[in-house]
Amino acid sequence: INQETLRKSGGTGNTVISGVQVINNSALIESDTGTLRLPTGYLNSSGTLRLGGGGIEASGILTFDGGNLEGSGRFGSSVITGGTVSPGINGPGKITFTAGLNLGAGATLSIDAMGTTPGTQYDQLAVFGAVAITNATLRLTSISSVPLGTALVVIDNDGNDAVQGAFSVLAE
Repeated sequence: INQETLRKSGGTGNTVISGVQVINNSALIESDTGTLRLPTGYLNSSGTLRLGGGGIEASGILTFDGGNLEGSGRFGSSVITGGTVSPGINGPGKITFTAGLNLGAGATLSIDAMGTTPGTQYDQLAVFGAVAITNATLRLTSISSVPLGTALVVIDNDGNDAVQGAFSVLAE
């Protein structure tokens, strides 16, 4: 059980956590540099996964069904069925999903916007691979300074795969 902070803060390579069956995260797991690789079958039900410029992935698919995913950096193959995805920390940011994005009905995507530049003035997800959205919730906050009618690309798909599904009560 992780009840404290687990942080990768040095080196540009991979740091692999192995030899454990389950990490029950109720606190903070953060990657500031390089890539932090969590064990096979990692499930995040609570706590926070924070991208401080680095990457987080699992050996296989990382299942995220609660807690928070926040910051800016790279996130590996995952299924997000619950919890909140919020790019940036105390302001806009950009999370790059390196192996597709799957947002389920229990997931919330929280987007802040203070301008029209992605990653620095408004939150954005960049996705390499398939995008599937199954009635997830899209929450827009702090957008009063963005002119009415401005188009924001919230999910920047690499264009190689079609986007399947939509947010709850919203069309593409």
